[in-house]
Amino acid sequence: MRRFALRTDENQRSVVAALRDIGVTVNIVNLPFDLAVSGLDSSGKRQLCYMEVKNTKTGYGRKGMKDGGNANQKSWIEKNPNAPVFFVDTPEVAIAVWKEFAK
Repeated sequence: MRRFALRTDENQRSVVAALRDIGVTVNIVNLPFDLAVSGLDSSGKRQLCYMEVKNTKTGYGRKGMKDGGNANQKSWIEKNPNAPVFFVDTPEVAIAVWKEFAK
């Protein structure tokens, strides 16, 4: 049983809304990353990636963006090298990342 509640960065809500506004499906999964994002690429094939939303207004968020996540996230990425994971901090960055990923 978890001793502490999962924290949600204050900018996550706007990131989720922006992604949904461009027509992608966003599921809040929290662990190991905040979001599972899926949608169709330019050829019509469904794509899936994970996004971790960081609040770069905080030291912890800036560190997470710079370091590529916490120890658990780094371990997951290492064990799943073909799973696309992106660290985002604004709706604009999330949309740009998705559009580049789903080319």
